[in-house]
Formats: sequence, structure tokens, C-alpha cells
Amino acid sequence: LAMEMHKQEDREADLVKALKATTARPAQAFSKEQKASPREDDKPYYDLVIVIPAHAETDVERRAIQRGTWFRYLDEKGRCISCTSSRTVKVMYVVGEEGTAKTEEVVQREKDAYNDITVIPGYSQSFYSN
Repeated sequence: LAMEMHKQEDREADLVKALKATTARPAQAFSKEQKASPREDDKPYYDLVIVIPAHAETDVERRAIQRGTWFRYLDEKGRCISCTSSRTVKVMYVVGEEGTAKTEEVVQREKDAYNDITVIPGYSQSFYSN
């Protein structure tokens, strides 16, 4: 049991490291005069980060459907296309290293095309089924 708890802590630490690549600033941190948009020299940040746990192999179709439906309302910088807000949203899929070599290729193609997948090394969805 202690070993499983330690593994879970390691997985959680990996998730935190993956999410630190992007940051979200609270809306109240901006005055009315300030724009909620990143400066050129800042690392990317978003007003809202949505993290979706997904299975690398079995959720390929689900990710494609989501990108083709509600993701289409976001432009390449994460701003809403149908409204005038300057707020930004980043949607991230978090997947493990499950699946076959073909799955790895599919995930890498998705990652290159959409820049919305983070693979956590050593993690797999099978952890939850045990």
C-alpha cells in the first residue's frame, strides 16, 4: 500500500510539472486598463486551463470530435471567436504512455498538429483499473 501511495505521489508530481508549462492568472489580477494578453517575453499563460484526462489509445476519436465541435470556438491563441473577450483558454489532454508503437505515432501526430497533449512518462490509465 505504501508503495502504491508513493507511485501516486510521483504521478501527481509529474502532472504538476507538465502543467507548469502553462500558467493561468486570476482575472482579478488585471485592472480595467490592463489587457489580459501575454507579453512577448512572457511564457504562455491563459486565463483558464482545462485539463482533460484521456487514454492515449482509446480516446483518439473522442479528442477528434471535441476538437471539431467546441474547440472550434477558440482561435489559435485560445480566444473566443464568437465573442469580444480578450480572455484566453488552453485545453490540454493529459495521457499516459499506454498503447502500442502505433498509438505513440498517433499521439505524436496529434501533439504536433494541435499542441494540446501532454504525455506523462511512466503513467497509464491502467493504474485506475487495479
